Amino acid sequence: MMLHFQLMHVRIILKSFPKCKIYYLCKHPVELVFSWMKKDYGNLFYENPRVAGMIFKHKNHTIPYYAVGWEDLFITLNDTDKIIYMVNHMNKVSEIEYDDLSDDYKIRLKPVYFDNLIEEPELYVNQICKDLNTKKTSYLNKIYEEENLPRKIDLKQRELKLIEIKKTASKEGLALLNKMVE
Repeated sequence: MMLHFQLMHVRIILKSFPKCKIYYLCKHPVELVFSWMKKDYGNLFYENPRVAGMIFKHKNHTIPYYAVGWEDLFITLNDTDKIIYMVNHMNKVSEIEYDDLSDDYKIRLKPVYFDNLIEEPELYVNQICKDLNTKKTSYLNKIYEEENLPRKIDLKQRELKLIEIKKTASKEGLALLNKMVE
């Protein structure tokens, strides 16, 4: 299951499943913002009745769960800025949530850094197999092939993505994105 909540609600999962370990993906902010732009998450995406995420009505606008608490600002932003601000909000709430966790909970959380994952997937796969006391299957090679793994991060491609973001983001949105990248 893919959730875009990062660690926003990790406490309830950890409490509900006392033996679980959570592997959460940490993706470069430019990659995440660009990906969400391609999925139209800043536009009318949330108006679609088939949207699986939580949405709310605010002043005749449909807003995603990630914008609760700053709805008035959300409805004034352009599409790209909406995405940048949502990603920033998720990151901030996740950081607060993580900081408030006990050490017993923190030890059950395992970050997976996207850039490292695609460059050295075996490191993560081996660690996950060890943590879960399981073995890799033959299907893993097919996944590696389909995802072109391992591969080097193409920083030129990331720069091109940033150029695309800059075309539609406001100065404030870009400043926020730059702050996340630092």
